[in-house]
Amino acid sequence: MKILTIDDDPTIQELFLTGLCSEGFDITQAYNAKDGLELIESQVFDCIILDNMLPDIAGVSLCAMIRDKGIDTPIIALSVQTATDQKVAFFNAGADDYMEKPFTFSELIARIHAVTRRGTTKTPDIISYRTITYDLHNDKLTVGGETVYLTHREAKLLEYLLLNRGTLLTRAMIYEHVWNMRADPFSNSIEAHILALRRKLGSPRNAKDSIIKTVPGRGYMID
Repeated sequence: MKILTIDDDPTIQELFLTGLCSEGFDITQAYNAKDGLELIESQVFDCIILDNMLPDIAGVSLCAMIRDKGIDTPIIALSVQTATDQKVAFFNAGADDYMEKPFTFSELIARIHAVTRRGTTKTPDIISYRTITYDLHNDKLTVGGETVYLTHREAKLLEYLLLNRGTLLTRAMIYEHVWNMRADPFSNSIEAHILALRRKLGSPRNAKDSIIKTVPGRGYMID
């Protein structure tokens, strides 16, 4: 998988090179927006990792320029800024995901897999898995042929898990995509909704028998 990293910090770029190459990614690097855009226009990448603080123009502006050129390569934005307005600006510019610095490589790699999976897979209308069938457009879930009713948040969480089946989703990723907020280490909202989903999917007591798997200390996934 070819990854383009655009960041003017040599230390961060060295970490990208070491960490991502060790996972088998093919890495190309740019230290400013101009060089990054030239690479994007001349080569094909599977994912772009884009920092906001670039020496020539802001990363959010480069993101918009990339989309204006009709290039739909998945973009993961990076920024030290935690304000919601910054996230909204990037998403409005066409970014597929947003991470705050500092970050862990395990989460970055999980996000790379998630955005590239979304970029290559057409979203289906209906997902069938084991005994469940879920209609994404109507938020209609059936388990063993019986209709099961979900709350709005449960529906969003189940959809996110199903569309990224086989990919580990960290608590931070779930908070951002389902709750549209930063992860709260003192909140058990995710755990409560996972428990509710497991019950509605037919495994109220034994989590190991649920289609929603817990990866201790890391997050959740449907395998």
